[in-house]
Amino acid sequence: MALDQANQLSWIYNLYRIGHGATPGEQLAAIYQRILEHVVHGFDGASGSLALVEENVILFEEGEDLVIVAGLNIPQDVIGNRIHSGHGILGWVAEHKENLFIDGDAVGDERFKDMVLDRTDKPASALCWALRSEGKFTGVL
Repeated sequence: MALDQANQLSWIYNLYRIGHGATPGEQLAAIYQRILEHVVHGFDGASGSLALVEENVILFEEGEDLVIVAGLNIPQDVIGNRIHSGHGILGWVAEHKENLFIDGDAVGDERFKDMVLDRTDKPASALCWALRSEGKFTGVL
């Protein structure tokens, strides 16, 4: 097995361990943060966020909210914010349940032409995944 493949398997295994290795009583926020950090660092990213379907919602349906539960190198006051279906990039991913890659400024992307981005330090690129568990939409990374 090539070293690259071994590193990939090790990375996946470590991600699995983070998710399943929580200690009893450990706060979900800490687990979410560790998972997010592992993924962002694994892809050599500069920042990231994890937004999940609200805890009491079983299935994502149009109009329901996501909540940002973890963030890395984003303003701390963003944690806990709601994202409405179809609003912003994460909301677009949630509405369409499609992964998204943006290479360059999102303002030039037709899907987001009417979107007002309020950040002055916009990322040069973004990779967003629609998360699913057992076939159900659960959030956006």
